[in-house]
Amino acid sequence: MEKELRRCRSTLRILGTGVLAFTMWDLIKPFLAALMVLPEETEITTKELNFDLDPDIIVLLVFALLLLFLLSIGLRIYLGFSARAEGMGKSRGKAYMIIAFVFFLVQLLLIVIFLFQNIVLRRAESSFSETAASALMEFSSAATMGGLAFTAAKVKRLGRKLQRAG
Repeated sequence: MEKELRRCRSTLRILGTGVLAFTMWDLIKPFLAALMVLPEETEITTKELNFDLDPDIIVLLVFALLLLFLLSIGLRIYLGFSARAEGMGKSRGKAYMIIAFVFFLVQLLLIVIFLFQNIVLRRAESSFSETAASALMEFSSAATMGGLAFTAAKVKRLGRKLQRAG
């Protein structure tokens, strides 16, 4: 049982590092996407968006989205470092594990929506290769988060069993 706990802790460190790597990608991706947008596309998009919203509401919405994005990034950084610490034998409580399960479930829901839009409704907004690459990244990120959540639960369970036995 002790050998399995060491193996799971090692896996948890690796998965924590993976979550941190995907978080860094999520920080870089919007800037790369902005660099790839052609000026003509931006002009067409802003002309097509005919909103009758007050500019203050738009600023508030943008601020709320930015805050949500930063909260998501912060939580994923917390998850990655907590998993790495737990993998090194430092107890981190259950909060990070619960947050990891919530993130995993949300990612699964978003993947289902993505697949429904792209396969069933055939509403792909980009080329097949871009859509496939995006799907592969989302699947990989969800698998890493799911692995982290389930491995963290296993580490907690094995740690409790070892405490009772020892």
